Amino acid sequence: MRVILRAEHGSTRAVAARPGLSPRTVQRYRPSRIGRPGRQLAAALKREARRS
Repeated sequence: MRVILRAEHGSTRAVAARPGLSPRTVQRYRPSRIGRPGRQLAAALKREARRS
């Protein structure tokens, strides 16, 4: 999540639009808020981090 947030200059809306999430979901998964994301979300985040 950190990699994607840095690539989008901290914009949760921009990060949420990339894998098709809601901005609130991105806010919950920001560093040290919630533990590990589910399998599908983790896979989507990995794909987006590679694109960054």
